[in-house]
Amino acid sequence: MIEIFNYDTDRYPFRQWAQSVLDFDDLEGLHQGPCKDATTPRQRVYFFTTRMKAAFEGGEEIRARFGRFVSEYAAPRVPFVPWTKIYPNMRVHEKGQETTSEMHRDRDYVRERGSFKIWLPFTRVSGGSTLWVESEEGKNDLKPYNMRYGQALFFDSLNLLHGCYFNDTDGTRVSIDFIVRPDPVVAHLQATARR
Repeated sequence: MIEIFNYDTDRYPFRQWAQSVLDFDDLEGLHQGPCKDATTPRQRVYFFTTRMKAAFEGGEEIRARFGRFVSEYAAPRVPFVPWTKIYPNMRVHEKGQETTSEMHRDRDYVRERGSFKIWLPFTRVSGGSTLWVESEEGKNDLKPYNMRYGQALFFDSLNLLHGCYFNDTDGTRVSIDFIVRPDPVVAHLQATARR
């Protein structure tokens, strides 16, 4: 399952949140931005993603907003009640740099099954700045998902090969992704009721 869907950026202004956290308005031009003592590409990515992660973890409002996003956009797409508490991955893929996310299936890293991923770019993405995903498990027919801010990619990341390549575009990509998991309280209640 692979689907691109549009979401309301007025109600979910995630790009503006990233701009504020990174203190940089032109996210596509982030590769030109100052980065304190970080000089290597890996140090720069670590600096930016650590900043976003800390702001997310310390920001009750942004966590609540993502919870509402999951309720509105993920719930209709999954066969379970999704947990609105998410643990996102923050990503920065600067112009002219190799990927930090090689091709993989999430089952190589996580044990759970029956989950899906939502990938949200906060910048326009194409070619080497976007995510590449195979159409069906084992097909290896990777294709790029060219998207703009306000679109999200929903897919079976556990089973579909996906990842990124060298960013050969004119812009840096800033994105967030997270696994949509079943709500553990609801799952427990359902399991108890079946006994």
